[in-house]
This record gives sequence, structure tokens and C-alpha cells, in this order.
Amino acid sequence: MKWSNVVFATGLGKALLQNLKRSEPCIMIYVVNMCRIDKYIEYAGVLAHNSVMRYRLGAVLIKSGKIIGAGRNHKKYSHMAKDHWSQTIHAEVDAILKSDKSPRGSTLFLSRILKNGSTALSKPCEACIRVMKEERIKSVYYTTAEGIEWLKIT
Repeated sequence: MKWSNVVFATGLGKALLQNLKRSEPCIMIYVVNMCRIDKYIEYAGVLAHNSVMRYRLGAVLIKSGKIIGAGRNHKKYSHMAKDHWSQTIHAEVDAILKSDKSPRGSTLFLSRILKNGSTALSKPCEACIRVMKEERIKSVYYTTAEGIEWLKIT
């Protein structure tokens, strides 16, 4: 197969290329719209900067291309334990709790920011994955030291 027979397509270009009549076989590679993913990961990173926790994480919940929830990890104060933090709220759960619509069918974007500003591994823990399954969130994009990973929630 020659490189001239490899077609990259996104969005509307994908539909147009499917209708083209070609005399030679063609490999069509669909490219995920990384600009949108990067935008949501970056916004989650801004939220992470507002966290006062040792590991700073932010989360954005997207449904139908719109932000329906956003959160960061933080400590929840309990009046029962004077001057003590009693509970840590994970960024994923915070975004779900703050969502203004049902998170069913949505996508979560999660970012962890180090003190030097670089990204680090923010893969959701098993407890957060269980919550996402219960809420029927379909997938999560999360940062790593090398870039962005994707996880389908089943």
C-alpha cells in the first residue's frame, strides 16, 4: 500500500471521503479531534491548580459537547471531628456531584498537575471507576507523564 492511498479524516471530511469514488483501494484513518480533548484536559488542569491537596487533580464532565460538571479533589471538613479533615473528595466524584444534568452517557476528563506545572498520572482509582459505572459514564480521558490515555468504562 502506498502512502498516497492512506487518507486521514476528521469530522465532516470523514463523510465526504466516504462518498468519493476511488479506483484504488484506500485505507481511511479516522483521527480523533485532539483539539477538543486537549481543551477539556487543559480546563481540568486549571481546576487541579486550585486544589490544596498534595496530589492536585481536576475533572471535567462533558455531555453532548457541553460541560455539565467540574470539580477538583479536596478535603471535606466535618464538624464532628473538630479541627480535623474527615473525608477526601476525589475530583471525579466532585465533578459528578456538581453536575447540573444526569452524567449518563457523558465523558470525564481528568488531569493531575505537579508543582512544576507538568502533568502526571491521573488514572481513576477503582472506587471512582465503580462510581462512574453506577452513573453510566461512558469513558474517561486522563493525563500521564507522557500524554493522555483513554479508558472505556464498561
